[in-house]
Amino acid sequence: MTEPLRQLVNSSAFIILQENLEKWLMIYDVSGNIIPSSGIYGGASAIKSRLLPLLGSGFFVSGLTPSTSLSVLASTSAKASELKDIKKAYSKSLEKLESDFRASCRENSRLKSELENAKHQATKKRVDASRNELDDQNLKSYQSRIEPYQVEPVASPVSGISPLSSHDPLQRSRHQLAVMRYNELFSGGRIEAMGILRRHLDDHDMNQCIIFHAVMEAFNVAKAHFRIYRNRVRAKLASATSPPSIENLDELVQSHINVHATYAIDVASMTEEVKIAMERLVPGLRVPSTALGFSVINEFIQDACKLAWECCTLAQPLDVYRPVYANEVIDDTKYRRSHDSSYSAVLVHHHIWPCLVQNGSVIAKGEVCTKRGRTAYGVFDTTLNRCFGTKTRAYWRFGNASSKLNFAVGTRSLRSLQRLERQLGRTAVRQYLR
Repeated sequence: MTEPLRQLVNSSAFIILQENLEKWLMIYDVSGNIIPSSGIYGGASAIKSRLLPLLGSGFFVSGLTPSTSLSVLASTSAKASELKDIKKAYSKSLEKLESDFRASCRENSRLKSELENAKHQATKKRVDASRNELDDQNLKSYQSRIEPYQVEPVASPVSGISPLSSHDPLQRSRHQLAVMRYNELFSGGRIEAMGILRRHLDDHDMNQCIIFHAVMEAFNVAKAHFRIYRNRVRAKLASATSPPSIENLDELVQSHINVHATYAIDVASMTEEVKIAMERLVPGLRVPSTALGFSVINEFIQDACKLAWECCTLAQPLDVYRPVYANEVIDDTKYRRSHDSSYSAVLVHHHIWPCLVQNGSVIAKGEVCTKRGRTAYGVFDTTLNRCFGTKTRAYWRFGNASSKLNFAVGTRSLRSLQRLERQLGRTAVRQYLR
C-alpha cells in the first residue's frame, strides 16, 4: 500500500488533473449562465452528458492508472479543439449568410429599378401607340375630305419643252437671275464705280455718263463675242456624221449653250475691247485718269461684261435699249427720272443707266436726268455719227432730199431721223446739227 501511494505522489498526473478540473468548472459555469439550453456548444445538457461521467462519485475512488488518466485528458482536449472548430465554422457560415443577404438585397434593388423602367417604357409605348392610332384616324379623315378634289393622272405622256421656248424652266430661272443681277449691278456695282470715279473726277454728270457708256459698250462687245461663239458651236454640231435637222440643230445649239456658255466667256479680251470702244468717245467723254484711263473702273467693266454675256446666252436674249440721240424726249415706260432732275423738262440731259428690254418689251427701267438746255457733253455727236454716219449729217445739214438720205445710210437711219424730226422739229434739229 505504501508503494502505490508513493508512486501516485511522485507522478504529476493528479496535479494536471486538478488544473483541468478547475478549467472545466469555469467553462461549465459560463456555459450554464450564458447558454442555458442552446447555442453552438449544444447547451447544458451536452456539457452535463460529457462532464458528469468524469465528475461522478466513482471517479475519485476508481483505480485509474496514469496511462488511463492521460487518455482521458487527450480525449478532453480533442473535444475542446472540436468545439473551437465548430465555433469557427459557425462564424464563417454566419458571415457567408450575411454577404449573401447583402448581395440578394442589391439584386432585389436592381430588379426593382428594372421593373420600374419596364413599366415606364410600357406606358410610353401605349401612349405612342394611341397617338399613332389617332394620327392614322386623322389622316384617313383628311384623305376622305380631299379625295373628291384629287386630279386624275393624264393618260398620255406630256411632251418635252423645247430649250428655245420661253416656258422652259431653265430659261425662266436664268432669265430671272439675269434680271436680278442687272438690278444688283445698278444698286451695288454702279455706286462703287461712282465712288472710284469721284476720286479722279469731280464732275458727277460726267461720271454717270461714263458708267452708262461702259454698260452700253459691254453689251455691244458681248453680242459680238456671242455671235462668234454661237456660229462656231453651230458649225461643229452641223459637221457631225449624222447632222440633225434645222429645228433640232437650233435646240442642240441652245442646249449646248445652256451648259457650256458660262465657261466660254473671255472676260479679259472683252474688257479690253470695252475700254478701247470707250476711248473712241473721248471727245465726248473725259478720261478719269491720265495714267490709268478707264482702267480705274476695270472691275465694274468686268461685271458688266459677265452680265451682258449671260443676257446674250438666253434663248430669248436680253438687251439694252440704245437711244437714238442724247436729247430725246423722255419715255416714262423705259426710264425714270433721277433725284436731281427737273420734272418740268421733257428732254433728256444725259443717260444714267440703260433700259433692259426683251423682244421690244421693257424688263427693267433705266434712269435719266432731265434738265433744261443743251447737254454739256459731246457724246451726242459721236453717238449720232456712229448711228447715222458722217454722210447723214452732211446731207441733213445741206437739206438734201430723203432719197439721198436713204441712199447714204439706209432706211433705218432715215426712220430714226424722221422720228427725231417729229419729236423736236426740223428747225431745232438743223440748228443742232450745224
